[in-house]
Amino acid sequence: MAESVSPDEVFPLISSAKVTTITAVPSAVNLWMDALDWYPVDLSSLESIHVGGARFTAKDAKRLSAAFSCAVQQSYGMTEGILTLTSPEAPEEIAFTTQGFPLSENDRPLIIGQDGQPCADGEEGELIWKGPYLMSGYYEDEYSTLRSFDSEGFYHTGDLAVRDPCGNFKITGRLKNTINRGGETFSAEDVEASLREMPGIVDVAVCGIPDQALGEKTCAFIVCSGDAPNLESIREFLNNIGIAPFKHPDRVEIRELLPLTPIGKIDLNALKTSIR
Repeated sequence: MAESVSPDEVFPLISSAKVTTITAVPSAVNLWMDALDWYPVDLSSLESIHVGGARFTAKDAKRLSAAFSCAVQQSYGMTEGILTLTSPEAPEEIAFTTQGFPLSENDRPLIIGQDGQPCADGEEGELIWKGPYLMSGYYEDEYSTLRSFDSEGFYHTGDLAVRDPCGNFKITGRLKNTINRGGETFSAEDVEASLREMPGIVDVAVCGIPDQALGEKTCAFIVCSGDAPNLESIREFLNNIGIAPFKHPDRVEIRELLPLTPIGKIDLNALKTSIR
């Protein structure tokens, strides 16, 4: 088993062990595609590459299939017990553009609109889920359980999706303010709560910003009461209170005030627009 996604480690392993199928996040396979230009090695044993953990564009899926001369499978999943997957035999227009269909025939995915009613095929809404391997709740966390499940037992993923007439799902965005950094998904609100514990920080907003390599990076917009902290000091503080490194901000922006929407919530869209 490879200990990293480095082509220096992965490529020789595929070649020597005649690996037929491999699973990786988009940031890893994008790295591998770039490496093919300078790393000549026999990877002809590969029959399929399974990509999941973050959004993967149809353009990159097509490029991946051509680069490795193999099939591409896409998936969508959550550790709470949700999984969709494209079939190895799926035509390119399905394999390259969707995340497939539920793993079990007993899964009950629904896409609902803002009114809580089911959406028609092709309409975007929130993906909610019932299924035989879905968790019953979060361990010793009644608040999160009640917040995530509705009265009918459906788990609300916070992800936006559409379903095609054949039952394939395509994840189109997020309803919740979560960040997907290289396949590691976490709550921006949790990072905000941790940063608010740092002395001198008056207010903070955290969001994901586009990144070609990782899909998203983390940006923290901070209002301070004194000297502004730098990125290094922020990471040191988060590390000292036990926050995993992949949740640490990649970028810090200092603001005098955070913009608000008409209903008084922090305007994340305005913040994102301000740094484009």
